[in-house]
Amino acid sequence: PNSAINIVSHDDNSDFSIKTASSNNFYEADLNAKITTLVDGVKIKFNPSSFILNEKKWNLDKQGEIRITRNEVSAKEVKFTQGFQEIVIETNEEEGGNVSTLLVKLRNVVLGDITNIFTNGTNLEGIATGTIELNDFYNKFNATSSLSVEQFRIDDDSLGLIQLNANYDSKTGQFKTKFKS
Repeated sequence: PNSAINIVSHDDNSDFSIKTASSNNFYEADLNAKITTLVDGVKIKFNPSSFILNEKKWNLDKQGEIRITRNEVSAKEVKFTQGFQEIVIETNEEEGGNVSTLLVKLRNVVLGDITNIFTNGTNLEGIATGTIELNDFYNKFNATSSLSVEQFRIDDDSLGLIQLNANYDSKTGQFKTKFKS
């Protein structure tokens, strides 16, 4: 693909830019960030950026920030938008100040644009709204999701509105899903 990476560094700060595109223009990225090296990790502050996924342009307008250190993962104001679709990543602080839990909030996200990257042969379609919780990145990573999916279809077979709950536990390696229509 056509790609260009630009990094300008001074002390513990780097301005990072990557521009890349596939030859068929289905996928493209223009990502820009200021990266600060910390004693025990890294802080990434995004500048306005965008990427194209399935011919749809997603924007990261605000200067969202992700911080990854030895003991915490946190995010604030990381918001991707595409028309009526929205994906927000933020920290969910637990009691005692534990900040190794991230929430990924979906609003009106077209599943087919994302799932076709990860699935081979099975078409999953619909419009998803809900939350995915990513927990305990450093010990026993696990993820849970609670999604409402409108107009849900599997390989052109319509199930309509469904409630989808899923979880993954790295300790057991199990991925479980439960849905009702």
